[in-house]
Order: sequence, then C-alpha cells, then structure tokens
Amino acid sequence: MMPLKSIEKIIAREGDSMEFEAYGLECRLVRTYGKYWCGYVKVPKDSILSHKIPYSKGQSGVEERLSEIEVHGGLTYAGDKFKTGDWWYGFDCAHAGDLVIYPLETGDATERSISNGDVYRNKKYVVEECMKLASQLFDILNEKQND
Repeated sequence: MMPLKSIEKIIAREGDSMEFEAYGLECRLVRTYGKYWCGYVKVPKDSILSHKIPYSKGQSGVEERLSEIEVHGGLTYAGDKFKTGDWWYGFDCAHAGDLVIYPLETGDATERSISNGDVYRNKKYVVEECMKLASQLFDILNEKQND
C-alpha cells in the first residue's frame, strides 16, 4: 500500500497531459479533476470510424467491432472531445479498483480507497493502454479498407 504523499509526488512528476502518435493515430492523455488519467485516440475525419458510437442499438459491423475493443474499463467516450471537429475514442481510469483522488476538505475517502487496495493507474500504464486502443482502431480501419 503506497501512502497518499508518495502518490501525490508521482502525480506531480507526471504532469497533467501528454500527446503522442501510435499506429499513425494521434493519442492524448488528460488528467482529470479526480487526478486520474483518461486516454483518447483520434480517428481520421473521413474514415469509417468517424462519428460511430459503440453500443448503439441496431449496430452495424463497425459499431459491433467498436463494442469488442479491449482497453482499461472499456470504451467510455466517443465524440468531439476537444471541440475541433475531430472524432475521438477514449477510456478512463476511474473504475472500481482504480484510485481516484478528489481534492476534498478531508482526505478520509482517499485514504480509505488506498487502504482498500485501489490502484493508481500511472502515466506509463495509460500510455500502454492508449497504444493498445490505437492498435485496435488501426486494425478496424484497415479491415474495412481491405474488404
């Protein structure tokens, strides 16, 4: 069990955002108010993945493939995340078992979460998950182009 002070030092070192490319797709990590990471991957505007929502009723083949994506906690976002007209898919690290640190007046909830064994998903972990997401989106894009 890592003490809260140690986790806060890691968070300070990691920063609050990161951009990189994986499989030719733009990736972004963004830290939230609760100090947990979210990871996003942008798909090309003219691709078959643009403006597709996983888990929608009457799924087409593309939506069905999106619903099969394996990433931490599953896909939790599909949309124009950064208000640029681009389509992003994303996931977050605020699921059961994930450590979330809300800056509350009292640290009781966070300390309880740490003592219960909740895990802080660090930047390295989230980069790896983002790359995993990019790989799967890349595969879907290439499958459809080759049909």
